[in-house]
This record gives sequence, C-alpha cells and structure tokens, in this order.
Amino acid sequence: EVLPDAAVFLDKISDVYLLGICSNTPNRHSASVLPMLGIHERFKFFASSQDVGHEKPDPEIFEDAFRQAKFWLPDLKRDEVLHVGDSLACDFC
Repeated sequence: EVLPDAAVFLDKISDVYLLGICSNTPNRHSASVLPMLGIHERFKFFASSQDVGHEKPDPEIFEDAFRQAKFWLPDLKRDEVLHVGDSLACDFC
C-alpha cells in the first residue's frame, strides 16, 4: 500500500519533475509491485542493481540513473538531481 501522503506528493511532482527509481530491489518486484500499487506511470526510468551489476551505494548505479535521466533531459546537470532514499547505509555515497 502506498502511504496517502506519498501518493499525493507523487501526483503533484510527477507533472513538474522527472521521476525515476534507483533500487537494489530485483526487477521482478518493481515490475509487479509498482503497477499493482498504481504508481508506475509516474516514473520515467528505473535504475536497477540487477541490470547495472552494482548495488547502492556503489556510484555505478547512481551513474546509470543519471544516464537514464539524461535520456529524458539531455541538458540535465548533476547539481539539478535530487535523490531521496530510505536507507542511510545504501542511499548515501
């Protein structure tokens, strides 16, 4: 279940900002859970440790997320990216 405040937040920002996911979660989980929760359409890209071959906090998965974001916004600069995580151990590098 998506927290009500999180759903409202995603609704508001997904029309204004490019959203993507950078996750250590296996692809099969995100491919099934995000649609089941009804939030998959809000995200334009998914950087997966399974695809990259490196888990967070390895910089390579963050590099992959940045490359995918640049597909949508070719002029994107690193200082224009915000990463929101839920694990200090995995989401800080």
